[in-house]
Amino acid sequence: MEYLILELDEAYIAPRPLKWLDKLDVRFLQDKKHYEIPQRMIFQIEKHMQMVWTDIIMHPCFMVSQEARNTIRMYDPSVRFLRVIFSDKETRQSKAYYMPFLTEINALTPNSELNTNKSIIYHAEVDGSKMKNRAIAKIGNITKHNGVLIRSDLAESLLSGDLIGIGLKETNTVMPKSMERSKL
Repeated sequence: MEYLILELDEAYIAPRPLKWLDKLDVRFLQDKKHYEIPQRMIFQIEKHMQMVWTDIIMHPCFMVSQEARNTIRMYDPSVRFLRVIFSDKETRQSKAYYMPFLTEINALTPNSELNTNKSIIYHAEVDGSKMKNRAIAKIGNITKHNGVLIRSDLAESLLSGDLIGIGLKETNTVMPKSMERSKL
């Protein structure tokens, strides 16, 4: 099965929360301390004329709309989500987003190309055997808090749902020789 990196399409400016550092420590998402995150959070968003209510948000952490959450749940019902509200005082609009608590998997092979502090992935080679056929997972061994790998069938479903702002980056998915032989 092929995997892709899920990211925000560069053509969109997603909502960005104000003063999120006061309410959300993204390390809790990484360190499996999600029980320390408040159960209800409301964020005011930055004013930006070209902001669009996208279906995915990558800053300050990975979040999805209700429609994207429902699609992810079809492929992996075990993923838990925390609801967050984004509010725009000026336009009096608000929208719920959901932070998924994803399993972190060190699936990138040494052939992957990253910058020196491992925050930008130039080329990703994914060890498919480490993904264990998961539909979605957080990329391990990188410094970004929002690196997400998704299986190609989940990506197709997200795209066919006419969701806004979905960006995908190709990877090279490989299966080690030992895994290939075991399938024969």
